[in-house]
Amino acid sequence: MFRITLSLAGNVVRKYPFEKDKVTVGRDAECDIAIDNVAVSRTHATISAAEGEFVLEDLQSGNGTFVNGEKIVTHVLQSGDAFVIGKYTLLFETVTDAGAVVQEAARKAGGEDATFRLDRKELEKLIGKAGKAGGDKASLLPDGGGTAIPLAKPYHFAGSSSDATIPASGAFVAPRVAIFLKEEGQFRLVRVGGKFGKVAVNGQDVDSRVLRAGDVLDLCGKKYKFSVE
Repeated sequence: MFRITLSLAGNVVRKYPFEKDKVTVGRDAECDIAIDNVAVSRTHATISAAEGEFVLEDLQSGNGTFVNGEKIVTHVLQSGDAFVIGKYTLLFETVTDAGAVVQEAARKAGGEDATFRLDRKELEKLIGKAGKAGGDKASLLPDGGGTAIPLAKPYHFAGSSSDATIPASGAFVAPRVAIFLKEEGQFRLVRVGGKFGKVAVNGQDVDSRVLRAGDVLDLCGKKYKFSVE
């Protein structure tokens, strides 16, 4: 299972969850991800799942498909990869067990893009999906300097609570705004508290995102750089 988040100029247009082996992207309304824009070919690209890999393929489109600024024909996608078609950015993420918990919470709140709050049982379920400590060492580096915050445990909370590893303050900020969850050798950032308190990665508001080295996080107005040793 995977998800594509379609964005324009940093603003999320729509999120698409998929459980199929092949997805089409293009201007045609019959495409799984239909983008009504003249810079997008009728059937522009596909994402195909095969032998445990997800392959992005450009279908000889007029304006190309780009990954990291490079025009591609085919590209094996990793969770967290973003590719560009026309002026649109498409973020690819595999949905793990933890991601499925978040997705279900969003669905119950009224849709994939709805503001939601994990209840106690959902939070316990999410923590239960956390992997063991160890592996790559990760930390948060405060913007402008300061002591790095190590992410050494299976999970860490950000919020106004006194036991939060990453402190966050402000009017109406919840005791637990977000959680950093270790899963499958990587960290996922998940929004936990309601609508007050910003949770963003690289300038884009998120409900759930697998973090990559160099990502810039905004937690209730405080910025951090995610670092992996």
